[in-house]
Amino acid sequence: MPPTLSIGLPCFNPGRFLMEAVQSILTQSFEDWELIVVDDGSQDGSVSSIKALTDGRIRIFSDGLHRGLAARLNEIVAVSRGEYIARMDADDLSHPLRFEMQLQFLKENPDIDGVGCALISFDRAYRAVGLRTFPADMASIAKDPLTGIRIAHATFCARREWFEAHPYNERNIGCEDWELWQSSYRNSHFANLAQPLYFYREFDSFSLPKYLQSKLAMTRLQWDSRRQFGFRRTALTCATNLAASAVYLLAGAFGFTNSMIARRSQTMGKDTQQEFMRVLEQIRRTEQSKA
Repeated sequence: MPPTLSIGLPCFNPGRFLMEAVQSILTQSFEDWELIVVDDGSQDGSVSSIKALTDGRIRIFSDGLHRGLAARLNEIVAVSRGEYIARMDADDLSHPLRFEMQLQFLKENPDIDGVGCALISFDRAYRAVGLRTFPADMASIAKDPLTGIRIAHATFCARREWFEAHPYNERNIGCEDWELWQSSYRNSHFANLAQPLYFYREFDSFSLPKYLQSKLAMTRLQWDSRRQFGFRRTALTCATNLAASAVYLLAGAFGFTNSMIARRSQTMGKDTQQEFMRVLEQIRRTEQSKA
Protein backbone atom coordinates (compact mmCIF):
# COMPACT_ATOMS: atom_id res chain seq x y z
CA MET A 1 0.00 0.00 0.00
CA PRO A 2 1.50 3.37 -0.97
CA PRO A 3 2.39 5.82 1.79
CA THR A 4 0.38 8.95 2.47
CA LEU A 5 3.39 11.24 2.19
CA SER A 6 6.51 11.26 0.00
CA ILE A 7 9.36 13.39 1.32
CA GLY A 8 11.82 14.47 -1.36
CA LEU A 9 15.44 14.99 -0.30
CA PRO A 10 17.74 15.91 -3.23
CA CYS A 11 21.41 16.09 -2.33
CA PHE A 12 24.75 17.08 -3.78
CA ASN A 13 27.79 16.67 -1.52
CA PRO A 14 25.89 17.42 1.72
CA GLY A 15 28.57 15.77 3.87
CA ARG A 16 27.72 14.87 7.46
CA PHE A 17 24.61 17.05 7.36
CA LEU A 18 22.71 14.46 5.32
CA MET A 19 22.54 11.98 8.20
CA GLU A 20 21.20 14.68 10.52
CA ALA A 21 18.54 15.62 7.98
CA VAL A 22 17.45 11.99 7.67
CA GLN A 23 17.40 11.57 11.45
CA SER A 24 15.03 14.52 11.71
CA ILE A 25 12.66 12.61 9.43
CA LEU A 26 12.94 9.53 11.64
CA THR A 27 11.73 11.62 14.60
CA GLN A 28 8.47 12.60 12.88
CA SER A 29 5.24 12.05 14.80
CA PHE A 30 3.54 11.27 11.48
CA GLU A 31 4.93 7.91 10.38
CA ASP A 32 3.16 6.97 7.12
CA TRP A 33 5.85 8.36 4.83
CA GLU A 34 8.53 7.38 2.36
CA LEU A 35 11.80 9.31 2.19
CA ILE A 36 13.14 9.67 -1.34
CA VAL A 37 16.84 10.53 -1.29
CA VAL A 38 17.95 11.49 -4.81
CA ASP A 39 21.70 11.88 -5.23
CA ASP A 40 22.80 14.40 -7.83
CA GLY A 41 26.26 12.95 -8.40
CA SER A 42 27.73 13.46 -4.92
CA GLN A 43 31.39 12.57 -4.50
CA ASP A 44 31.73 12.96 -0.73
CA GLY A 45 30.43 9.53 0.29
CA SER A 46 27.53 11.04 2.18
CA VAL A 47 24.84 8.91 0.54
CA SER A 48 26.63 5.68 1.41
CA SER A 49 26.39 6.62 5.08
CA ILE A 50 22.60 6.41 5.10
CA LYS A 51 22.51 3.12 3.19
CA ALA A 52 23.32 1.45 6.51
CA LEU A 53 19.96 2.57 7.91
CA THR A 54 17.52 -0.33 7.89
CA ASP A 55 14.28 1.63 7.79
CA GLY A 56 12.39 0.32 4.75
CA ARG A 57 10.67 3.67 4.21
CA ILE A 58 13.94 5.17 2.95
CA ARG A 59 14.47 4.90 -0.82
CA ILE A 60 17.75 5.99 -2.41
CA PHE A 61 18.22 6.86 -6.09
CA SER A 62 21.72 7.42 -7.42
CA ASP A 63 22.78 7.32 -11.07
CA GLY A 64 26.18 9.01 -10.68
CA LEU A 65 25.19 12.03 -12.79
CA HIS A 66 25.06 15.71 -11.89
CA ARG A 67 21.86 16.99 -13.50
CA GLY A 68 20.94 19.93 -11.29
CA LEU A 69 18.37 20.56 -8.60
CA ALA A 70 15.35 21.19 -10.84
CA ALA A 71 15.84 17.89 -12.67
CA ARG A 72 16.15 16.01 -9.38
CA LEU A 73 13.00 17.63 -7.99
CA ASN A 74 11.09 16.48 -11.06
CA GLU A 75 12.57 13.01 -10.59
CA ILE A 76 11.30 12.94 -7.01
CA VAL A 77 7.76 13.63 -8.20
CA ALA A 78 8.08 10.93 -10.87
CA VAL A 79 9.20 8.15 -8.50
CA SER A 80 7.10 9.17 -5.50
CA ARG A 81 4.06 7.16 -4.44
CA GLY A 82 2.41 9.38 -1.85
CA GLU A 83 -0.84 11.31 -2.00
CA TYR A 84 1.16 14.32 -0.76
CA ILE A 85 4.72 15.39 -1.57
CA ALA A 86 6.96 17.46 0.70
CA ARG A 87 10.26 19.26 0.13
CA MET A 88 13.34 19.34 2.29
CA ASP A 89 16.99 20.26 1.73
CA ALA A 90 19.69 17.77 2.62
CA ASP A 91 21.46 19.99 5.15
CA ASP A 92 18.41 21.20 7.10
CA LEU A 93 16.20 19.74 9.84
CA SER A 94 12.46 19.28 10.25
CA HIS A 95 10.59 19.68 13.52
CA PRO A 96 9.06 16.35 14.68
CA LEU A 97 5.55 17.78 14.25
CA ARG A 98 6.15 19.31 10.83
CA PHE A 99 4.45 16.79 8.59
CA GLU A 100 1.68 15.94 11.03
CA MET A 101 0.68 19.59 11.16
CA GLN A 102 1.05 20.28 7.44
CA LEU A 103 -0.95 17.21 6.42
CA GLN A 104 -3.64 17.94 8.98
CA PHE A 105 -3.94 21.46 7.57
CA LEU A 106 -4.22 20.22 3.97
CA LYS A 107 -6.82 17.62 4.93
CA GLU A 108 -8.88 20.23 6.77
CA ASN A 109 -8.56 22.74 3.91
CA PRO A 110 -9.25 20.92 0.62
CA ASP A 111 -9.14 24.20 -1.31
CA ILE A 112 -5.44 24.69 -0.43
CA ASP A 113 -2.95 23.17 -2.87
CA GLY A 114 0.15 23.42 -0.70
CA VAL A 115 1.40 24.81 2.59
CA GLY A 116 4.72 26.11 3.88
CA CYS A 117 5.70 27.15 7.39
CA ALA A 118 7.87 29.51 9.40
CA LEU A 119 11.51 28.59 9.94
CA ILE A 120 14.39 29.06 12.35
CA SER A 121 17.83 29.91 11.02
CA PHE A 122 20.71 28.36 12.97
CA ASP A 123 24.46 28.85 12.78
CA ARG A 124 27.52 26.59 12.67
CA ALA A 125 27.47 26.17 16.45
CA TYR A 126 23.82 25.00 16.32
CA ARG A 127 22.59 28.20 17.88
CA ALA A 128 19.18 29.53 16.85
CA VAL A 129 19.96 32.90 15.27
CA GLY A 130 16.66 34.18 13.96
CA LEU A 131 13.05 33.51 13.07
CA ARG A 132 11.53 33.90 9.63
CA THR A 133 7.76 34.00 9.21
CA PHE A 134 5.59 34.22 6.09
CA PRO A 135 2.03 35.39 5.39
CA ALA A 136 -0.73 32.91 6.17
CA ASP A 137 -3.21 33.62 3.35
CA MET A 138 -2.89 33.54 -0.43
CA ALA A 139 -3.69 37.22 -0.93
CA SER A 140 -0.76 38.20 1.26
CA ILE A 141 1.53 35.47 -0.05
CA ALA A 142 1.10 36.71 -3.62
CA LYS A 143 0.70 40.40 -2.78
CA ASP A 144 3.79 41.39 -4.79
CA PRO A 145 4.64 38.62 -7.26
CA LEU A 146 7.36 40.66 -8.96
CA THR A 147 9.52 40.53 -5.84
CA GLY A 148 8.48 36.97 -5.03
CA ILE A 149 5.82 34.64 -3.69
CA ARG A 150 6.17 34.49 0.09
CA ILE A 151 6.85 30.79 0.71
CA ALA A 152 10.11 29.19 1.77
CA HIS A 153 10.58 26.57 -0.94
CA ALA A 154 12.16 23.89 1.26
CA THR A 155 9.23 24.03 3.73
CA PHE A 156 6.59 23.32 1.08
CA CYS A 157 4.19 20.36 1.27
CA ALA A 158 1.51 19.95 -1.41
CA ARG A 159 -0.91 17.58 -3.02
CA ARG A 160 0.55 15.24 -5.63
CA GLU A 161 -1.67 16.57 -8.41
CA TRP A 162 -0.31 20.08 -7.85
CA PHE A 163 3.29 18.97 -8.29
CA GLU A 164 2.37 16.94 -11.36
CA ALA A 165 0.66 19.97 -12.92
CA HIS A 166 3.60 22.30 -12.17
CA PRO A 167 6.96 20.73 -13.06
CA TYR A 168 10.21 22.58 -12.52
CA ASN A 169 12.01 24.15 -15.47
CA GLU A 170 15.15 22.01 -15.68
CA ARG A 171 16.98 24.70 -17.68
CA ASN A 172 16.68 27.07 -14.75
CA ILE A 173 19.90 27.03 -12.71
CA GLY A 174 19.80 29.02 -9.49
CA CYS A 175 16.21 30.15 -8.98
CA GLU A 176 14.00 27.24 -9.99
CA ASP A 177 11.74 27.95 -7.01
CA TRP A 178 11.14 31.58 -8.04
CA GLU A 179 10.08 30.47 -11.52
CA LEU A 180 7.89 27.71 -10.09
CA TRP A 181 5.94 30.19 -7.98
CA GLN A 182 5.66 32.66 -10.85
CA SER A 183 4.29 30.02 -13.21
CA SER A 184 1.77 28.62 -10.73
CA TYR A 185 0.43 31.28 -8.35
CA ARG A 186 -2.38 32.50 -10.64
CA ASN A 187 -4.17 29.15 -10.51
CA SER A 188 -3.03 27.94 -7.07
CA HIS A 189 -4.00 28.43 -3.45
CA PHE A 190 -1.15 28.43 -0.92
CA ALA A 191 -0.88 28.96 2.81
CA ASN A 192 1.79 29.12 5.50
CA LEU A 193 1.69 27.82 9.05
CA ALA A 194 2.85 30.27 11.70
CA GLN A 195 4.79 27.63 13.63
CA PRO A 196 8.55 27.36 12.92
CA LEU A 197 8.58 23.72 11.84
CA TYR A 198 11.71 23.93 9.69
CA PHE A 199 15.29 24.54 10.80
CA TYR A 200 17.46 26.19 8.18
CA ARG A 201 21.22 25.61 8.28
CA GLU A 202 21.72 28.97 6.67
CA PHE A 203 25.26 29.87 7.67
CA ASP A 204 26.83 26.56 6.61
CA SER A 205 24.89 26.37 3.35
CA PHE A 206 25.47 29.95 2.21
CA SER A 207 27.75 30.28 -0.81
CA LEU A 208 28.47 33.72 -2.25
CA PRO A 209 28.91 32.43 -5.85
CA LYS A 210 25.60 30.54 -5.61
CA TYR A 211 23.88 33.57 -4.10
CA LEU A 212 25.11 35.81 -6.91
CA GLN A 213 24.14 33.25 -9.54
CA SER A 214 20.65 32.99 -8.06
CA LYS A 215 20.22 36.77 -7.87
CA LEU A 216 21.31 37.19 -11.47
CA ALA A 217 19.01 34.43 -12.72
CA MET A 218 16.07 35.87 -10.80
CA THR A 219 16.81 39.38 -12.11
CA ARG A 220 16.76 38.08 -15.69
CA LEU A 221 13.37 36.45 -15.14
CA GLN A 222 12.02 39.60 -13.54
CA TRP A 223 13.21 41.70 -16.46
CA ASP A 224 11.51 39.31 -18.87
CA SER A 225 8.22 40.07 -17.09
CA ARG A 226 8.49 43.87 -17.49
CA ARG A 227 5.45 44.04 -19.77
CA GLN A 228 3.33 42.49 -17.04
CA PHE A 229 4.60 44.60 -14.14
CA GLY A 230 5.61 47.78 -15.95
CA PHE A 231 8.98 48.92 -17.20
CA ARG A 232 9.73 51.45 -14.45
CA ARG A 233 8.80 49.22 -11.53
CA THR A 234 10.60 46.20 -12.97
CA ALA A 235 13.73 48.23 -13.65
CA LEU A 236 13.74 49.47 -10.04
CA THR A 237 13.34 45.93 -8.71
CA CYS A 238 16.16 44.63 -10.89
CA ALA A 239 18.40 47.51 -9.82
CA THR A 240 17.65 46.68 -6.18
CA ASN A 241 18.73 43.08 -6.79
CA LEU A 242 21.99 44.18 -8.34
CA ALA A 243 22.62 46.56 -5.45
CA ALA A 244 22.02 43.74 -2.96
CA SER A 245 24.52 41.59 -4.85
CA ALA A 246 27.10 44.36 -4.64
CA VAL A 247 26.51 44.70 -0.89
CA TYR A 248 27.08 40.97 -0.39
CA LEU A 249 30.26 41.15 -2.45
CA LEU A 250 31.59 43.93 -0.25
CA ALA A 251 30.47 42.14 2.92
CA GLY A 252 32.32 39.02 1.81
CA ALA A 253 35.46 41.01 1.04
CA PHE A 254 35.48 42.55 4.54
CA GLY A 255 34.38 39.48 6.48
CA PHE A 256 30.83 40.57 7.28
CA THR A 257 28.93 37.81 5.46
CA ASN A 258 27.59 36.26 8.69
CA SER A 259 26.25 39.62 9.77
CA MET A 260 24.41 40.00 6.47
CA ILE A 261 22.88 36.53 6.82
CA ALA A 262 21.74 37.23 10.38
CA ARG A 263 19.97 40.41 9.23
CA ARG A 264 17.61 38.36 7.07
CA SER A 265 15.71 37.06 10.11
CA GLN A 266 13.85 38.65 12.98
CA THR A 267 14.73 38.09 16.60
CA MET A 268 12.93 35.31 18.45
CA GLY A 269 11.67 34.81 21.96
CA LYS A 270 13.25 32.65 24.62
CA ASP A 271 10.53 30.01 24.25
CA THR A 272 11.30 29.57 20.55
CA GLN A 273 15.02 29.23 21.27
CA GLN A 274 14.33 26.63 23.95
CA GLU A 275 12.06 24.69 21.61
CA PHE A 276 14.83 24.60 18.99
CA MET A 277 17.28 23.18 21.53
CA ARG A 278 14.74 20.62 22.74
CA VAL A 279 14.10 19.38 19.19
CA LEU A 280 17.81 19.32 18.40
CA GLU A 281 18.42 17.06 21.41
CA GLN A 282 15.55 14.81 20.31
CA ILE A 283 17.06 14.43 16.85
CA ARG A 284 20.47 13.66 18.34
CA ARG A 285 18.99 11.00 20.61
CA THR A 286 17.35 9.41 17.57
CA GLU A 287 20.71 9.43 15.79
CA GLN A 288 22.39 7.71 18.72
CA SER A 289 19.68 5.06 18.98
CA LYS A 290 19.97 4.24 15.26
CA ALA A 291 23.80 4.15 15.28
